[in-house]
Amino acid sequence: MTKGDILENYRIHKVYKITADVFRKGFAAYQKKFVYPKSYLLMAVFFILALNFVYGAVNAPDNYFAYIMIVLCLALMIREWFNPRKLRRVMTDAVRELEQEYKFVLADDYVEFSTIQREYVENFPENQGDNIPEENDSDDSTKLSTIQRENVENSHENQGGNVSEENSNDDSTELSTIQRGDVENSQDFENVPPSKITLDNLQILEYDDFFLFLNGKIMFYIVPKSVFSDSELNIIRNISTGGK
Repeated sequence: MTKGDILENYRIHKVYKITADVFRKGFAAYQKKFVYPKSYLLMAVFFILALNFVYGAVNAPDNYFAYIMIVLCLALMIREWFNPRKLRRVMTDAVRELEQEYKFVLADDYVEFSTIQREYVENFPENQGDNIPEENDSDDSTKLSTIQRENVENSHENQGGNVSEENSNDDSTELSTIQRGDVENSQDFENVPPSKITLDNLQILEYDDFFLFLNGKIMFYIVPKSVFSDSELNIIRNISTGGK
């Protein structure tokens, strides 16, 4: 049975959230497969180097360079042990704080992952202004006018009264450019393209609470098994085993 036969009549579409506990386990599984082997290898190398410098320090107690290198090797060993765990803790805290929603799509020959962006409040200044009483509007306008007049007077005093409309127009143009840039950046943020992986390049690892989808050694995606039905779980398992 081929992958195409498995998915001929199926298409899975799920919206899900990842709990901090599931993400922590998933990230630990990814690190165990790709990060820890390299870290343990480097720790072994630094340990051997430290033993070598210890031997040199014993034979030559006045060799202060050996002591420095011993401390350096021990520090590098601790760093290789500590950094992956620190990164996992920081990433888990970020997931816990964001509570982001994600989308999973399984098609005939690819799988797709995307982030569901939170909706922006449209016409924010107008909506915000609707909740402000007119009396406050007039008071705020009076205060603003007073501040503006004071700023103009101060600028006249500092610049000898040479305040031109050209400078004012330049400031307005600059502000408009910044505002347009903010809007464009927000639109880019909203239109982040999904990550699409062909089934030929996809590796799936199954654990007790989640699936770990891997695209090479860099990109990985964690999907809780609780979002799938029994039949959907079987489809994913068949893909991970190549339909065997």
